[in-house]
Formats: sequence, structure tokens, C-alpha cells
Amino acid sequence: MTSEECPQMKKITAAAAILVAIVVATATVLFFLNQIDARNQTSEVRITAFSVDPEGWKDTPDSNAACLFNITLQNTGTNDVQGLRLKITMFGVGEIERGSKAGTILGVNRDLRNFTLCTGEIREFQGEMHGGGTIASLYRSPVGVTYLAQVLLGNDVLDEAEWTDSFATVLVAAVAVTLVTVIAVAILMYFKKRRR
Repeated sequence: MTSEECPQMKKITAAAAILVAIVVATATVLFFLNQIDARNQTSEVRITAFSVDPEGWKDTPDSNAACLFNITLQNTGTNDVQGLRLKITMFGVGEIERGSKAGTILGVNRDLRNFTLCTGEIREFQGEMHGGGTIASLYRSPVGVTYLAQVLLGNDVLDEAEWTDSFATVLVAAVAVTLVTVIAVAILMYFKKRRR
């Protein structure tokens, strides 16, 4: 190479390096803009209804406690959303109100572990929760609990809904009131006897 070709080669190499840097920077910016846009669009997936079978938990022939539930999801975004999953957590009486994060995560149907919701679609699912053992072996008693349903994309919670068995809640409240009444009557009778 001549001394005149060397500076020209350096200019071409520098121009190529600048061009590659611009292409990489543009691709990176477009990738992140696409991710932000996708996140904004997927955040339009909502739980519009969630309920648990009022008959509650039953032991199945394979010795796994199971409970039916219904959930309705709606995609009001502008894109189909793939890779959605449903997570249901069971909390004992009053745990959610106390800010507990230590609920029992329940298993759900396979079709609710990885599914797609198309643009504008409203879909109702009838599913089955599994406690991983018999009713007696559940970490918490299934009576009077609150269920928290969450629709997730990856680890991001897009929406959530709670359901508490109103009958069980009334039953728990009635038992608590009855216990307080019995204790109050016992205390009154004790003091009445002491006066005599």
C-alpha cells in the first residue's frame, strides 16, 4: 500500500465503524420502544369477573382437593397478548387485610398456565384449583378464606381480583359473635355468684 491509500483506508474504517454504531444504537432504541409499547398494550388485559364454586372444596378420587372457579378475562388493548398465565392464591381469614403475602398458591388447569388473549376478546374460563393434597392436608382451612386471582405476563401482574365466600364470612362472624356473647354471659354469671 502506498502512503496515500492508508489515510483513505482509515477514513473508510472510521465511516464503517460510525455506521455500525448508528445501526446498533437505532436497533437498541427501537427494541426498547417496542418493549414499552407492548407493555402499555398488554396492560389492557383485565379480570372482569371472578368467583369460586359456592359448594367449595371436594376430595377427588386421586386424593387431591379440588375446587371449581369461574373467571372472565378481557383484552381491550390493540394487540393479541401471548404467554398469559393465571395464578390463584388462597389466604386465611383476615390475612389480606393484615397485608400478608404468605398465601397458599394453588394449582390451576394447564390451559390457564400459558394462553393467548386476542385483541377485543372476552373469554370465560371454568377452571379447577388444586390444593396439592386432601382437604385435611391443606395448609389453611378452605372455609372462610379469600382467593386472589392474578393474570400475569411473565412476572408482571396485569390485573387481579379477590373473592371471599360470603356464607363462610358470615359463618365466621356468627361464630365470633356467639363466642363473645358466651364469654360475656359467663363473666356476668361469675360476678353475680361472687356477690352472693
